[in-house]
Amino acid sequence: MRIRMLLFSIALSFVMSGFLFNALAQESPPQQSTTGPVPPPSVLEKSAMRMAPPAEGRASKTLPVPGYEWRHGCGPTAVGMVIGYYDGLGFDDLIPGDASTQTADVNQCIASQGSGVRGVGVQKHYEDYALPMDSSEPSVLADSSETYPVGCHTDDSIADYMHTSWSSDGNFYGWSWSNMISTAFGSFVDQQNYDYWYSTDDLMISNGTLSWSVLTQEIDNNRPMVFLVDTDGDGYTDHFVTVVGYSDGPPQQYGCLDTWYPYGDVRWCNFSGIGSGVPWGIWGGWSFRMYCLLQVQAVNGEVASDPDQSMFDPGASVTLTATPDEGYTFVSWTGDVPSGHETDNPLALTMDGNRSLTAVFALGQYTVTYQTDGTPGATLSGDTSQTVTYGDAFTPVTANAPAGYIFKYWVRTDGAPYFFFSANPLTLTNVAYDMTLTATFVLDFSCGAENWGRYR
Repeated sequence: MRIRMLLFSIALSFVMSGFLFNALAQESPPQQSTTGPVPPPSVLEKSAMRMAPPAEGRASKTLPVPGYEWRHGCGPTAVGMVIGYYDGLGFDDLIPGDASTQTADVNQCIASQGSGVRGVGVQKHYEDYALPMDSSEPSVLADSSETYPVGCHTDDSIADYMHTSWSSDGNFYGWSWSNMISTAFGSFVDQQNYDYWYSTDDLMISNGTLSWSVLTQEIDNNRPMVFLVDTDGDGYTDHFVTVVGYSDGPPQQYGCLDTWYPYGDVRWCNFSGIGSGVPWGIWGGWSFRMYCLLQVQAVNGEVASDPDQSMFDPGASVTLTATPDEGYTFVSWTGDVPSGHETDNPLALTMDGNRSLTAVFALGQYTVTYQTDGTPGATLSGDTSQTVTYGDAFTPVTANAPAGYIFKYWVRTDGAPYFFFSANPLTLTNVAYDMTLTATFVLDFSCGAENWGRYR
């Protein structure tokens, strides 16, 4: 599995490759699926395995995962249903066309097939590894996996990456090993679109990493799983299923699409570990997560993300707030911004795919208005209403005191916090907001005794 992590940043993205969320690796020896396109005779019909309606105060949930028919193996088919589900959530490069039903393209993605004849015509997964057909043989028949990759087609389907039917892995037709599930999912996603990001967890009942709370958490967060189960209760694994729901019961049940007819019907099974006499008991499972990535750039300002993260589940909400540096104003968003919302600030987004946005800021233009405090005869010289771009200088303005008065200071009087300038003439620079400055005058006590009477 490969996972890439992008850290939300301003004008900077940090990328690294490695493993994420795979610390809960399955510890016991890997196990196989051993079933074919029809269930073993002892398996009950789906109609006999229905959901137990949850009691009052308990919950149930079922995800709209497409149901697919067994296609050259239950393992690739089960993973294929997860892939098809995410294809419908904005990751539409995973499967060509519509993946909500089992089209020819869906089949080729699950397990590719060419001419149908080994060694003649187009050779794909089926011809290289399913043939010679050994489903009814007492032992595995050698196929092209014995010389892989020599003499084999280039891997192009989930079944290829899962080594389904590979004689060199001890697999009969349609069989797969548990330790190839995560590899198959990741390799196929990479093949379809290397820019998609994902993670997987390998989970087990026996070590406690697969529990009822893990199942409900995944389904509640709209993430289907895959289980390896024992359908006939003989104590041995035999089948991979796509887990699409749960019911809190009692009894507690998991709902699965089992690759068997009718393909879209959910089978409801008790949530129990594998064991003799426990049909549909669970050996282990896998969780899968596809991420919508958010990358934001900004120059001359910054952007805050709420929540503050860069990787989101499909459909998650995030709000971006742009704050300009001093002297700048926010103009718009460019990139993957919803039409008609380019100037929204804050900007509310739904993560229905990867998004890359840039916050555009521009130098602000600010207006300063000059006026007197109403002292009779006081005047101003210069342009009394000036608009300039941040960083440019305003032209000088001089406050002219009438006879008997002297200039005291300029004071900001537009409702903002007061501050004062004593220069006269006044030349402003680096103004970062609109404002009004009022020239203030006081009596000139040096001009004669006749002015004293005004203060009595």
